[in-house]
Amino acid sequence: MGKILAVAVIAALIYFLIVPRFRIKKKDDATELLACDECGTYFSSDELALRDKKRLCKSCEAKLRGGK
Repeated sequence: MGKILAVAVIAALIYFLIVPRFRIKKKDDATELLACDECGTYFSSDELALRDKKRLCKSCEAKLRGGK
């Protein structure tokens, strides 16, 4: 009886202490989507540029600069 209890305790320790470290953690990074003020397309906040207090995507920013 004592051996079975010892094995059960060891198995429980392994399951609750060691196994969770190897599980894949879910990413909880929610990126904020913002609309381009020129074309209205939604982009992540790091893809938009601020120009004259407007949020612009890269293609709209290039158009306003007179680029390609």
